[in-house]
Amino acid sequence: MASFYSQRFHGRSTASGEPYLNDGWTAAHRDLPLGTLLSVRNPANGVEVVVRVNDRGPFHSNRMLDLSMAAAQALGLVRQGVAMVVIRPLSADDADSRALGPQVPGFHVQPPSAPQALTRVGGRPRAAAKPPPRQRANAKPGARPAAETKRPPPKRPPPKPR
Repeated sequence: MASFYSQRFHGRSTASGEPYLNDGWTAAHRDLPLGTLLSVRNPANGVEVVVRVNDRGPFHSNRMLDLSMAAAQALGLVRQGVAMVVIRPLSADDADSRALGPQVPGFHVQPPSAPQALTRVGGRPRAAAKPPPRQRANAKPGARPAAETKRPPPKRPPPKPR
């Protein structure tokens, strides 16, 4: 069984030390060495992706793999949340001949110099957007977020004489 990372983990550090990216082709596995390339296939629709293990987890008893959002979307897992997948570690020979990302006709992976994102051939790449910072609904334009405002310490009443 495989699941996927929540979008709130975007930018957080993984076990390998690199940041988790929603649009990266990565996965978390409890036991496989970091850096292992995996072929992950969804038997329900036949879609296959290649991901790299860069984190530890999932820490749920019936799950073997946590996928990045891009990999989960390519496999068609996002709607159901958890799905049965077929996982196959790739040998060095297999890894040399395959790129990270979807192994589906009509798709390609951007070169490693750019963020890896799922893109239709001939289409525009989707930019990896950072979520906007949260603001209060009644905040004034240009006001600092609530976490940055400094408040004076609460005043305590003077001690009572004995």
